[in-house]
Amino acid sequence: MKRLKYGLLCAALSAVFVAQAQQIVTGRVTDIETGAPIVGATVRVERTLTGATADNNGEFRIAHAAPDAVLRVSHLSYESQTVALDGRTSGIEIRLKPSQLNIGQVVVTGTGTHRRADDAPVPMTILTGKELQEGVMTNLEDALLKSDPSFAITPLGSMGSSITMNGLDDTYILFLVDGQRMLGSGTGAPDLARIDMANVKRIEILDGAASMLYGSDAIAGVVNIITDDPRSGVELSTRASLRNHGRYEHSVGLDAKEGKLGIYTSFVHQQADGWRLNPLEEDKTGELVPSARMASFAMASNTVSQRFTYDLARGLSVYAEGSYYHYDQLRPRSIDNEETSYKYDLGHQNYTYGAGLKYIVGDRVSLFADFHSDNYTSTYDYFVASGDLRPGDTETRIATRFYKASLKGIFKLDRHNRLSAGLEYLDDRLDDYLSTSATLPTAVGNYTLSAYLQDEVTINRHWQALVGLRYLYHERMGSHATPNVSVMYRAGGFKARASYASGYKTPALSEIYTFNVSKDGALTIGNEDLRPEKSHYASLNLEYGTGRMNFSVTGFYNRLIDKVEVESFEVSDEELRHYQSIYGDGVTQQIVKKRSNIDKARIAGVTISAQAYLGAGFSVRGAYNFIDGVNLSAPDGTDDRLDKNIRHAGNVSADWEHAWNKYTLHVELNGRMSGKRYSSTYSPRIGDAPAYSLWDLVTTHTFRLGRVILTPTIGIENLFDYRDDRPAYLHYTNASGKAAATMSPYATLTPGRTYFFSLAIRLRSK
Repeated sequence: MKRLKYGLLCAALSAVFVAQAQQIVTGRVTDIETGAPIVGATVRVERTLTGATADNNGEFRIAHAAPDAVLRVSHLSYESQTVALDGRTSGIEIRLKPSQLNIGQVVVTGTGTHRRADDAPVPMTILTGKELQEGVMTNLEDALLKSDPSFAITPLGSMGSSITMNGLDDTYILFLVDGQRMLGSGTGAPDLARIDMANVKRIEILDGAASMLYGSDAIAGVVNIITDDPRSGVELSTRASLRNHGRYEHSVGLDAKEGKLGIYTSFVHQQADGWRLNPLEEDKTGELVPSARMASFAMASNTVSQRFTYDLARGLSVYAEGSYYHYDQLRPRSIDNEETSYKYDLGHQNYTYGAGLKYIVGDRVSLFADFHSDNYTSTYDYFVASGDLRPGDTETRIATRFYKASLKGIFKLDRHNRLSAGLEYLDDRLDDYLSTSATLPTAVGNYTLSAYLQDEVTINRHWQALVGLRYLYHERMGSHATPNVSVMYRAGGFKARASYASGYKTPALSEIYTFNVSKDGALTIGNEDLRPEKSHYASLNLEYGTGRMNFSVTGFYNRLIDKVEVESFEVSDEELRHYQSIYGDGVTQQIVKKRSNIDKARIAGVTISAQAYLGAGFSVRGAYNFIDGVNLSAPDGTDDRLDKNIRHAGNVSADWEHAWNKYTLHVELNGRMSGKRYSSTYSPRIGDAPAYSLWDLVTTHTFRLGRVILTPTIGIENLFDYRDDRPAYLHYTNASGKAAATMSPYATLTPGRTYFFSLAIRLRSK
């Protein structure tokens, strides 16, 4: 007992001495060529989460830093630099050299601590705020598609669209905002439209389940949206953009920090008219007749976000935040003076709230506690009578609640090891839904408890490793453990990385219990016997870079067990009447879809990317992605491709930038190429969705007028006016020789060539 007391006393005294050894550090970051302050430069104590952001004068203040600490300074337009304090506390002048390539960015997703991307054992893709703003990417989905070929889009008819990553849909992608999980919208995937792109500093993309810090269900990968930190002073920003088909987006943001209090407020409004890609469809005889099918419905949405931060003491800060999102999908009552068959509009409402604290004890210990709640409701808002429902009535399609609480600590054990450890509690509730079982109560739910450990190991100047283990207990599915390990070898500009990770994903409540009847009468039902999905992911990355070019190739293999797929089966007339008695007369198709565990699947792929600065302001980037997804349990003689699989995709861009005193011009040509898309539902009957390419031309003009920055942008999307304008409905003969109809599986929903204009204004207080 005496030894224990003595050990505890020594540990307490050590913590006090460490805290007392910390000091406040102040300085200024400027451009080495012009001497101008670099606003928004990130200054962090190396290998910790301690840091600050340079204000409008380029000045920064770090509350906690050891006398022998090393600062890493970065900005998306400059080369990163390290500065040893050597006991200095004030007057530190840091001059950065401009960079033409997006390399050396400081990231956090792969390891949980701030590190340069080219110094992290896990390969990552980074989209900077500058790239997002210059491309006028008003939503997250658009940003991912135009920047990374591992992402693809699948239109889902009246229910919108689904994004895929490396052959897996968005239920396998873990979306984060500043490291906090976005907790789904009832389908197992979050509604990406609620992200305020005006406040995004960068997006970090991690392929596969190579990080277990955020959850082993990230079988496809992790997308972490990093938002701007409040800066000293006050900044007011607004941006509006206009496209044809009535597409309009307007955002307003207020960013302020004075003393210990920081505030960020934002409001985003989006709206669009609907459009058709073809005004005709096939009838039962194969003749083309007028069609009322909309490829994209009219919509309107509003998002309000609020975040407060407060520094309680040196190294100790708290935050509170919340948001509200409302989306209406507006369906037409009539088209060309002809009444449509639509009966209701679709509405989504989402509100979130959360709070947390961060305690940076020193560069050796960082502690975090967070709580978040995400609440989502989707409704049918009737404007035509249907059964017992009358115009003005609302029917809840699905309502969900999520609660997440977490504790995390980062501990620098010695010069070679940095340990991350955490606990997480997740409560998932389905409050209201169109149930597939009359025997279940209205509300269902389950909880998950998780614990994880991850060690960042610096072996020597050439070798680094990352080793981790996550253990979880699921109320319904039981216990499971998932390990991960990554190793990196680095010599000069060459890097080699190898990773392995195990994934584990429990079925979403909506996959188990809910059903859906589409407008064309197709029924999709849940399955109460679904099992958890497991995966084994391995990757090898080779990268070489210099100051003017960077080349990378990544190969991966993802083996899935008990993967959940929507399988189709044909029913007889008698069975159809049985389904109609349960799910309503809207069920008219004799092809019923059900969520089921297929036995095994595997996805293999390779991504090749390169970027180069050619000189005189010219830069080029390109990436190619090959995916081969196979259902290993498919019967012999049948198509064994995985649903929504696209084998070939690529992105290419070329840009030129030049500055004249207070004016900067940026011109960018961006291309997105996509191969054919397979669908287990449509392809056997009417073929794959066709391949396509889309090209955009964007010009961005930046005027720096003292405290005001004006940025008008003019551009053309879909330069060559591509549209998938096949008939809205197609007819075919099913396996029983009966006539059947299906919606066209559109390759893309673009309405054709689009001209757009946007204007962004930033006003700074100093």
